[in-house]
Amino acid sequence: MIAAWPSLARADGSETDKQIAQSLFDDGRTLLEAGRTAEACPKFAESQRLDPGGGTLLNLALCHELENKTATAWTEFREALSIALRDDRKDRQELASSHIATLLPKLTRLTVVVPEGIAARDPEVTLDRSRLPAAAWNTEIPIDPGEHRIAVVVQGLPRWETSLATLDAGRTYRVEVPPALDRQGPVPAEPRETLGRSTTFWLVLGGAGLSLATSVVTGLMALDANSYVKDNCSEQRDFCRVDDAADAVSRARTLAWVSTATLVVGAGAAVFAFVLPLEKKSPITAGVMVRDGAAFGTLSLARF
Repeated sequence: MIAAWPSLARADGSETDKQIAQSLFDDGRTLLEAGRTAEACPKFAESQRLDPGGGTLLNLALCHELENKTATAWTEFREALSIALRDDRKDRQELASSHIATLLPKLTRLTVVVPEGIAARDPEVTLDRSRLPAAAWNTEIPIDPGEHRIAVVVQGLPRWETSLATLDAGRTYRVEVPPALDRQGPVPAEPRETLGRSTTFWLVLGGAGLSLATSVVTGLMALDANSYVKDNCSEQRDFCRVDDAADAVSRARTLAWVSTATLVVGAGAAVFAFVLPLEKKSPITAGVMVRDGAAFGTLSLARF
């Protein structure tokens, strides 16, 4: 669905900013209609920054909705609805309201739980490098799906931080700040020692596999040579119908010897590999996160 309204002149902002904003807006519409959403969104965002307008904001919200930035789009549609109400634009009111209602059940939310003991020490809580005010602690906050980082800094204590991957639409995730900020993250961070196979094990095992493969191949070649001799020579092999029978006999014996030898070597190497001792590996730190338990058309709007 493509809709557009004519642009209206604005009194605020320089003429140069308006011209640049209009060019960016036009480019954004072209890109959006071509399905190049990731390129269109920055155009609308910069156009809105240079010369804010209700139409530009709606296009930006639509673009972010197509990018699955549900919380960002929801916030922009709400702002666009306020502008449309102020300007008495019924068409834009209906559009913004419709998308707000569609996005609401899809919103991913995050609750950062700050215990009273930490809250009393005036911590700096950040979400993706943006400061989270105290009023937003222990409160469900709409966030875009994806990777997010939460950090807490309290004077005199180590910095605490963790990451959270939010994938499910319509779900609320919880990150609980520990009462004592004495480790990096809300999970046990004690390293644990692990054992694993050494490089020597894999090299010896690889050599064993190569020897066994050689044994199989040469064994099959020996059988083929023996079959050739049997088909072309008498049982006592004192008479042959072909001139190369003697060579075939010699080749069969050689291949049989090679097959046997490589079989013995391969089997011995495999046994040796598995009796090699395990070696210590680098420590691994485990982590656990705490969590409780549409198709879009393209709609292009005029800037103002």
